[in-house]
Amino acid sequence: MGRSRILPALLIFLAVAARAAAAARAPVDERIFAGKGAGEEASFLVVLRDEADLSPAAAIPDRASRLRFVYDALSAQAEVSQARLRARLSGRGIAFQPFFLVNMIEVRGRRELAEELALFPEVSSIAGNREASMADRPDGGDRGPAPLEAREAAVVGPNLTVIGAPQVWAQGFTGQGIVVGIADTGFAWEHPALKDHYRGSSAGGTSHGYNWHDAIHDAGSGNPCGSNAPSPCDDDGHGTSTSGLSVGGEGENQIGVAPGSRFIGCRNMDRGAGTPARYTECFEWFIAPTDANGANPRPDLAPHVINNSWGCPVSEGCTDPNVLRAVVEHVTAAGIFLSVSAGNSGPACATASDVPVFYASVFTVGATTV
Repeated sequence: MGRSRILPALLIFLAVAARAAAAARAPVDERIFAGKGAGEEASFLVVLRDEADLSPAAAIPDRASRLRFVYDALSAQAEVSQARLRARLSGRGIAFQPFFLVNMIEVRGRRELAEELALFPEVSSIAGNREASMADRPDGGDRGPAPLEAREAAVVGPNLTVIGAPQVWAQGFTGQGIVVGIADTGFAWEHPALKDHYRGSSAGGTSHGYNWHDAIHDAGSGNPCGSNAPSPCDDDGHGTSTSGLSVGGEGENQIGVAPGSRFIGCRNMDRGAGTPARYTECFEWFIAPTDANGANPRPDLAPHVINNSWGCPVSEGCTDPNVLRAVVEHVTAAGIFLSVSAGNSGPACATASDVPVFYASVFTVGATTV
């Protein structure tokens, strides 16, 4: 009789314990290892629960102080909450890349490692970071306008007339005093329409530190820029074009919306293919640009605006919309304006589908004609 009472109680206890263990385990996105064989590795993101409180930032009137506050708060939070995970990974000789803009760590490993890290109580999820080839993209790899090339001078581009840019210039606003960050495939900084607008180029010489960053550390074979390019390089042509559309111009031939501004840039795609980690690294660099060695971050040199003419589809690993959502929200908390492309689909409804296009904290721009 005693055993008949103890056994049900034991079963209840074990069931409760199993449910508690399952609840404590952070979810692992099954798509991370889709198509991978047993023992094969994949890149994934270990996203942590704790985030810094950035609410005081909005009340800081001085731009440099606001940027510094956000940078310091995010960095300090990442150092504290990632300490145990970093120590575990380092102790086992596992390569990883920590981030502070969103509290996460990029890791490359097997499924068993992802499952193990999901058990850490400070981990909220294991998210994807899968690089797509251009053929995998839903838009077929069409990332927009062709590279800048020699054309007959138009004085002012017809696209600028359509959006009313000349009327704004006539009021004395050409972007003077503003720095634009270009997050794209890189840029050809010596192009005659760009060279005088690049912050790294001046009469005193050229300096790419604090003005250029390459987030591509493992470029595919045949990439003309390779990995970790020390000076601005465009492996696709798209970034050169968007840089020109943002700030470009030579003499009276104006092709950029804000020809009075200067620009800096970060390459976040390998020939048009990105990952959440690459996109995050560029945003992180923009909030506190570093010198040519990737050291001595300076939030006071952050751009006022970041132009993002890209989208991160599920095929690139953006299966968790909250990863990049936190990234862009933290950038805007620092006082930086984010302009985002609506993409190349349409004009039907629900065709602006790739993050970060639908985030409330970004300003989304679409085209009306070809």
